[in-house]
Amino acid sequence: MFEKELNILQCGKGRNMSQETIKSSERKNSIVIGFKEYATQNILLYFDEPFQWAAVYKNESKTCDEKISVLNKKNNQIIQLDEIDKLSGCEKGFGQYDGSVINIFNCSSSRTFRTKRERWWYLAVSNCKSNKGLRLKYSIIMINNQSQFLKHFSADQYYIIHTDLTFLGLYIVLFIVCCVQSYFLSARRLFHVTYKLYLLSVIYELTGISFLCAYYLIYAQNGQAANGYLVTGKGFNAMSSVIFLLLLILLSKGYTVTRARLKSFSSATIAVFITIYFTIYALLFLFENLFFDPGEVLYTYESIFGYGLIVLRLIGLIAFTYFSYKTVLLYPSKKGFFIILYIMYCVWFVSIPIVIIMATTSIPKYMREQVVNGFELGVAFRAHLFFMAITWPTKFNTIFPFHVRTNQIMAMTKTGQAGDDTLDKFTHYQYAPKRPQTQQTMQTPQSLEMSEINNTTTNARNGFHNSENNKQPYLYSYYDSLFYGHLNAQSLNKTLPDVE
Repeated sequence: MFEKELNILQCGKGRNMSQETIKSSERKNSIVIGFKEYATQNILLYFDEPFQWAAVYKNESKTCDEKISVLNKKNNQIIQLDEIDKLSGCEKGFGQYDGSVINIFNCSSSRTFRTKRERWWYLAVSNCKSNKGLRLKYSIIMINNQSQFLKHFSADQYYIIHTDLTFLGLYIVLFIVCCVQSYFLSARRLFHVTYKLYLLSVIYELTGISFLCAYYLIYAQNGQAANGYLVTGKGFNAMSSVIFLLLLILLSKGYTVTRARLKSFSSATIAVFITIYFTIYALLFLFENLFFDPGEVLYTYESIFGYGLIVLRLIGLIAFTYFSYKTVLLYPSKKGFFIILYIMYCVWFVSIPIVIIMATTSIPKYMREQVVNGFELGVAFRAHLFFMAITWPTKFNTIFPFHVRTNQIMAMTKTGQAGDDTLDKFTHYQYAPKRPQTQQTMQTPQSLEMSEINNTTTNARNGFHNSENNKQPYLYSYYDSLFYGHLNAQSLNKTLPDVE
């Protein structure tokens, strides 16, 4: 639906009103236009062939009459807004405007578009024989389908609402599973910063899709664009992408996997890179909303900022490759995790370049928005789903990345070292997230926990956790007991069952 008052009092001869993609099958488009008597004005209907809209839009070398001459009046592409053209449905009358009664034409009619394929249609207004300009008020309702979900959407937006609602349901399920996984990781004191970043990325993606679904549902009801929902949804999705990029860079450096902190130079470099990436993303959306010409069919990334985002993604891929390689060289015991991580997330890094190449070379413009929307959501969901899988704490997960617990890191921040581990370098150890067997004796939970601490403290002092004969990971170590030494017996956490 388009509702607006067009009031151009300079000597301009034409004005673009709107654009819409019409489906190939027959569709009725109701048009109701009320405007002041301002000489004879025309509604012009251009379609997306090179000899039509592309030949006249922003072409200053053509006169007003030459721009109209490319239209075929037999195809009803020129609607003359006066009583002479019976198809226009115009009647002469009177109306109030600015407190005075003036002569006006009230026009109410409809058009049916019949095309061999989906086309972009462009509406313009002309008044070639007047030097006063253009002056009218219009309300246009364009529908593509009688379906409640589809009738107000342009053909390139077909099924976006279905796709978004599907992914909304998938992300709700994923978020619930991630909450359960967070509980199990927290119980094992493996709820590291990197997983928190992942959970935050999922939350932002879920929030963004929720806003986008709200936008499309409102648009499906009345054809009115609630752009605030659209911009907010895209903003949350962009933040999710930025956070996930930060997560992958940190993991490739071994953060929380082989070390608990990064060197100052590495931290500063990553911070600068992420800041630039976020800034370019923000400028991309700002440029799209403020400077994209509605008379042209443009894609989000068709700007200098979009190309800059491609360059930064490729730089991120190079850094991800280099950091992962260096980490594997230093910690071959983690090779399985980093190889799988690298193979799976290379696709995520190159997804934007692939999307842009496909959108500009392979996908027709009247299909582009819905195809790209589904592709981007699919790539994001795959990335989140796979990370959830590789960090699930089960004995069957042979590439589980974490072996140092959060309470051990807390002890290291106080003492600088815990056993052979330091904040800058963890020991070479593969963690299989299974709790060790405890003595099957009748004891109270409190005495059982204290017995475990005492036993593991003795074992740690005897070098048990570094023994070649010890193939099972330890639940508590000597520096675990140091941390628990600050707590009383009543505040100790209860033993939780394994999650297989």
